[in-house]
Amino acid sequence: MPELTLEEAEARLKEHGGYAWLLSGRSIWSVSEVVAELKEAGLKVSNDAVARWFNTLPHTQDFGGPVGLRASRRDLIILFGSQMRSKEEHNERVG
Repeated sequence: MPELTLEEAEARLKEHGGYAWLLSGRSIWSVSEVVAELKEAGLKVSNDAVARWFNTLPHTQDFGGPVGLRASRRDLIILFGSQMRSKEEHNERVG
């Protein structure tokens, strides 16, 4: 599957709901900030898992020490949007 555009990924996240924190949030995110937001949304995910996600993104920066990894809002939107099926894809798959 080709990479989604930013607009396509944003549309999927809006359709899904629960990602307002990212869609209208800051431009750079840390691992712990993403973990906290996902936990708030009811998704239990570890710092290690999110760090692995960050390491797959093209613009992640590692500042080391307590600052650690930082990922761009754009990259995170595309990552999470790519993990979701659109309603059309879901309907095609189930029937």
